[in-house]
Amino acid sequence: MSTCHVISNWNGAELRQGDASFKSQKIYNECMLPVAEEILFDGRSCSTAKLLKDCPLYFSHPIYLDDLLYTAEQRIQTQSLSRVFINIEQETLCDQLSLAKIILLNQRAVHYGCELVVEVTERMRCGSCIRSYQGLLTLKTAQVKVALDDYDIYGAAAEDTLLDPRIFDIVKVIRPASATQLQQLSDFIHLRAKWPHQELVIENIETQHEFKFLLKCEPLLMNFYLQGYLFHRPESIN
Repeated sequence: MSTCHVISNWNGAELRQGDASFKSQKIYNECMLPVAEEILFDGRSCSTAKLLKDCPLYFSHPIYLDDLLYTAEQRIQTQSLSRVFINIEQETLCDQLSLAKIILLNQRAVHYGCELVVEVTERMRCGSCIRSYQGLLTLKTAQVKVALDDYDIYGAAAEDTLLDPRIFDIVKVIRPASATQLQQLSDFIHLRAKWPHQELVIENIETQHEFKFLLKCEPLLMNFYLQGYLFHRPESIN
């Protein structure tokens, strides 16, 4: 543990309980019906870029995670949601206490007829550390649904990702922006035929033009979801 990136690079930033603000964005199915809600960090008062510059491990801080899990639990209890997505950093996967809190929230969500989905972000500062992979397996063993956020099917990162996308229950990809990317998305969908258990979310769809372009893709198969400003602009959570 003496070589742990989180331990050696923690800068002692002081966070206070309740400081973090959040917003929600709905996720839709192919019938344009809302089927889930993602809880996002609300960076209006302080941008994500600035936070990460001042404190690279801000989103891995236990106090931030407590605020996120508290907000998620309140939404689960009061909004009659069938699914709630939350985002965690890859570094969080090696924090046993954080994993325990996530697993406990998942158990509470089931009581309310809701499914918790934990999105693992694309940010990774720990190199090839295996602890994050072990933490991911811990969540899956505890029956927590896990999603891979912003999986880059269009670039080299798709081959270099430490966490194998095949072990995730849901993969989220950014909508295609060119004919080449549209073909790459089509190829990825065909590849997914070998992973019948896995769901796909196309995100960052902001305009009708982007949506119509996406629809040029070959049949998108089953378990296909849509997310973006075109369908729902994030709303602040009070």
